[in-house]
Amino acid sequence: MPQARVAENPALRWALLACGALALLLAAAALALRLLFPPEKIRSMAMERLRRSLGREVRIASASIGLRGVELDDFSVSEVPDFKAGTCLKAGRARVRVLLWPLLRRREFQATEVWLDKWSAHLMRAPQGSTGAAAGAAAVPLPSFEIERLSLTQGELTFEDPASGLKIELTGIGFDASDVSPSHPVPTRLDLGYSVRKGRSEYSGNIRYRGVLDLGRGDPTRMSVELKPLAARLLGMEVEFAGVVRDFSSPELDLTLSVPRMNSSSLKGIVDLPPGLRLPSLKGRVQLRLAGETVELRGLELQGGPLSVSLRGRGKGPRWELDPSKVRYQGMELNLGGKVDFPADKSKAPLADLRLETNRLSLADAVGLYPSAAAAAAPQGEVLLRLSAKGALSKPDLMGKAQLFKVGASYARHLFREFDGEVTLTPDSLAAALKGRLDGEALELKAEVLDPRGPRPDVRVDGRLSRLDLTRFVREKKEASSSAPEPSLPAGQALRLFDTSGAFTVGRIEHPRFKAGETRLDWDLKGLSPGISGASGTLKLRAAGGSFEELKSLAESKPLLKLLLFPVTTLQRVAGLVKVPLFPKFDRVDFKEITGDYALAAGVMTVRGSRLDSAIADVVMTGTADLAKDSLALRVDTRLPVAQASGPISFKVSGSLSDPKVKLDPLSILKQPEVEKVIDKGKELLKGLLKP
Repeated sequence: MPQARVAENPALRWALLACGALALLLAAAALALRLLFPPEKIRSMAMERLRRSLGREVRIASASIGLRGVELDDFSVSEVPDFKAGTCLKAGRARVRVLLWPLLRRREFQATEVWLDKWSAHLMRAPQGSTGAAAGAAAVPLPSFEIERLSLTQGELTFEDPASGLKIELTGIGFDASDVSPSHPVPTRLDLGYSVRKGRSEYSGNIRYRGVLDLGRGDPTRMSVELKPLAARLLGMEVEFAGVVRDFSSPELDLTLSVPRMNSSSLKGIVDLPPGLRLPSLKGRVQLRLAGETVELRGLELQGGPLSVSLRGRGKGPRWELDPSKVRYQGMELNLGGKVDFPADKSKAPLADLRLETNRLSLADAVGLYPSAAAAAAPQGEVLLRLSAKGALSKPDLMGKAQLFKVGASYARHLFREFDGEVTLTPDSLAAALKGRLDGEALELKAEVLDPRGPRPDVRVDGRLSRLDLTRFVREKKEASSSAPEPSLPAGQALRLFDTSGAFTVGRIEHPRFKAGETRLDWDLKGLSPGISGASGTLKLRAAGGSFEELKSLAESKPLLKLLLFPVTTLQRVAGLVKVPLFPKFDRVDFKEITGDYALAAGVMTVRGSRLDSAIADVVMTGTADLAKDSLALRVDTRLPVAQASGPISFKVSGSLSDPKVKLDPLSILKQPEVEKVIDKGKELLKGLLKP
C-alpha cells in the first residue's frame, strides 16, 4: 500500500530520493573529512594556529573532526612564554564549528561557532604590576572574523596579586555572545559568582550582566560595553548598574546606579555603623575614569527620599583625594573633603586628613536615620560642626568645634533641655562650656578632658545646678548590703583609670529623706575607676541648713553618695549603741550645716574633719575607714545642747560599717559637769564618814 502511494505521488518520490542522496553525501563528507584530516593532523593544525594567535604554548590531548565541527579534549594554554611559567587556561572540552570549504581548499580554520566547557583560567600579577595575561606579550591586532556564536560554560577564573595578598575567584562563569565580530557591536550575556579575599577580609556575591560589547576593530580606545543592565550582589547589597563603559585603554564609566535600602545589621562585618541606622534606597549616576594608576571620580550623584549624596575625587597610587562634596538629609547639609594616604608598608594604617562642616543641622531631622535613637532620646535643637580628622584612618585625631543651639535629649530618666554653648576638640583635649536645663533646673557647666584617648584621661569640671531632685538620681534599695561590689570588666579588657578635679555647686537639694540648702563639692582625685575605693586624693563637702532622716538605703545605691554621707550614716548606725542618757538617735535631724574633709589613699579614707551642726547635737568625726577591708577606726565627739552635758561626749567606733563596735571614752563622761558634782559630793560624804 505505501509503495502504491509513493508510485502515485511523484513529488513524494523525488523528495525521498533527495533525502537519501543528501544523507549519502553527508556520510561521504564525514568520511572524507576523517580521511583527509585524521585526529593527529587536526590536533597539530589546531595547536599551531592557536600558538601563533596567542603567542603561548598550547596542549591538546586529542582532537577530532566531524560535520558538527572540530572537537578538542583536555585543552590547555600556557602562561607567557611556555608551560614552565604556568598554565593560563584549561578546558575539559572545546568545540569549534568551521567553514568546510576554506578548510578543504586552503587548510584554514574559519570558525563560525566556538563552545568551551568546564574551563578554568589563572592570572597572576607580575612584580612590575602587569598581569600574566599581558606580561611579555606584544599587543596583537584583532583580525577580521565573524563568529555566529561564542559560548563559555561552567568556567572558573582566578586572579592573584602576591604583593598585596589580593585573591579574586570567579566561579560558575557562563558567557554567551552572538554574531561576534570586531567590526560591530555584539549582544552578550554573563553570569558568575565571585569571591574577593585580602588579609582577613573576604567578600562574595554574584553578577548578572546583559548588554552589548563593541570590540572597536581591535582598537582599545574604541572598545565599549553597554550594560542593559548589570546586577550584582556587592557587600551584601543588591546593586544594579546601567549605562556605558568606553575606551578600554583608559576606561570611562557613565552609569546609572540603584542601591537598595540598608541598615546597620545588613552591613555588619563590612562597615561598623551605629545600631539602628537605616538608609533609604538610592538611585543616581556615577561618572568615573581610569587612567593607569589614576582613578578619577568625576561625579557620584545619589538620591533617595530626603537623602542625597554628591561626591567627587580622585586616587593615584597610594593617595585618594575627596574634592568638596556634599551629603544632604532633610534640612541638613554636610560638606566633606580631604585625602587618605595608603602607605606602601601594608602593616601600617592608612593616614587621613579629612574635613567636615555642616550648616545648623536639626537633631530631630538627623535622627530620622536612627528610628530607635529618635524614640529613646527624643533629641531637639540644632548643632553646627566644623571638624577635621587627621591621623590613622581607623582612629584619627579630631579637631574643631561644635556649637549647640537649644539642644536637648532624654537620657537615663533625665531630661536635658535648651543647652547652648560650644565644644572644642583638639588632639589632646576636649573642652565644653554649656548652659541649659537638667530636669527643668538651670545648669551651667564648664568641663575639660585632657588626653581623652590616652591611658589615663584628666577630667576637670566646674558647674552649678540650681536645684537637685535626688529622687531622679537615686533609686533606694529595699535591702542594701554593707558594700556593693564594684563593676566587673569583660574578660581581657584592661581597667582604664582617670584623674578628675573640680567643683560643683547645687543651690538646693530635695529628697523625702534628705534636704539641704546650697551645697558645694570640691574634689581632686587620682586613679579613679568604675569604683572609688582605689582612688587617691581629697574630697570636701559643705551643705547648708536642711534636714535628714534614715539615710542607709539612700546612700547604698550610689558609691559617691555613700562616701560623702559616710559620717552621717555611720553616726546613725552607732547612735543606738551608745548607752548614754539624753544621747539622740539621729533618726530625724534638722541641721544648720554639714561639712566634710576627706582624704583617700590606697583604699583608705581619712576623715580629717567631718562636722554635723544641728539643733540636737554638734558632732565632729575624725579617723579612718578602710574601704577595701571594710574596717573602721573613728573617733566621734558629740556636744549635746543641754545643761546636763555641756562638755563633749566622745566614743570610738571600730568593727565594720555593717557591724560597728562602739566604745565610750570614760574620760569624756567623767568630765561632764553633772558627773563631776556627783563625784565631788561623794568625796565630801566619804570625808565626813572618815572623820574621827
